[in-house]
Amino acid sequence: MRLGILSDTHNDVDKTQAALAVFRAREVHKLIHCGDLTTPKMIELFEGWDSAFVYGNIDRDLVGLARAVARTDGPHHIGFLYEALLDGLRVGACHGHDSRTLDMMTESGEYDLVCHGHFHIRRDDIVGQTRVVSPGALGGTRSEPCSICIVNLATRTAEFAHV
Repeated sequence: MRLGILSDTHNDVDKTQAALAVFRAREVHKLIHCGDLTTPKMIELFEGWDSAFVYGNIDRDLVGLARAVARTDGPHHIGFLYEALLDGLRVGACHGHDSRTLDMMTESGEYDLVCHGHFHIRRDDIVGQTRVVSPGALGGTRSEPCSICIVNLATRTAEFAHV
């Protein structure tokens, strides 16, 4: 299974659509959005995808985002944290703006893969037995080019793609 990870889209429809096109071309099966969608309108772009969304610090309309997810054909998840067993791997996601939550997830040993956003910087590190991935950012202020990440859960490899 290929897992697509994106974050910090900050209402950038064009970059988000471009990222989704890359995910389609690379035959990604599931998406995790690591927060800062910003408005409920962005959820519509994920119609038809098996997606999980975590709230970011700029996602202020939590009720509107949850309602948008409920209206979208899906399967979808939305919340402050995401946890799942995907292809035998324990996967968790949070936005990253709450450093205590991010540190707990990366250091607890409860996850094989932790995904996060917030910092607008690509990351692929190992903390103990946990792989920690941040895809970079698609919107907002960036110090790096816009990027996403694709993780092949079977081979446990990660690839960043510029958008």
